[in-house]
Amino acid sequence: MSDEYNHIPDIINKAEKMNNQGTQQVAFEDYFSKSFMEDHTNYQNIYEFLNAGNFGVDSIDDIDEKQLDNFINKNSDLTNWNDFRDLAGQEYIANRLGFSD
Repeated sequence: MSDEYNHIPDIINKAEKMNNQGTQQVAFEDYFSKSFMEDHTNYQNIYEFLNAGNFGVDSIDDIDEKQLDNFINKNSDLTNWNDFRDLAGQEYIANRLGFSD
């Protein structure tokens, strides 16, 4: 096997472990990691970001999505909450699988 493919069994193993764990809670600050926030906003963490928008951080479900979309559009390189959340999730999974920088 070529050296560039030697990491594939490790990635498969990590993916299988994640799958076997089933659905689980992920801390907000892990899902919206410091690197994600710094790469896509001018804030160091999700709490600083939400506080700057005057959003309560008790539950993301309590936030008006149109206001959040507007804030994300103006304060990040993404346009809305769905894109913001989805990209954070993609980066979270990639990091868990070992594709981090």
